[in-house]
Amino acid sequence: MADGPLQSTPCTLFAPHIASVTEVAELLRAADAFLDLSDDQAFGRAAGKAMACGSIALRPSLGGAPYFMGDGVMGFLADTCDAAAVHDTLSWRMRCPRRRQM
Repeated sequence: MADGPLQSTPCTLFAPHIASVTEVAELLRAADAFLDLSDDQAFGRAAGKAMACGSIALRPSLGGAPYFMGDGVMGFLADTCDAAAVHDTLSWRMRCPRRRQM
């Protein structure tokens, strides 16, 4: 469980060491969302891999993500420097079952 605005998150998994690509893919397929909370991302290969595995990605609205990922189309964009904006984006997504199945 996270502290602060995201404390209602039911489960947070931090995987400090994963031995194989297969294990990474299994974790990403099982995830409700992949959060890239960097403040600026030129491309963000990790989020791209998460999307390829079927996980919905939340990516920074600064950097390259808006050029190849439409907000609400293949994932979500948020101002990742603003915890309230990230919380609002995730809450909005979780309230709508259709958005959970992008």
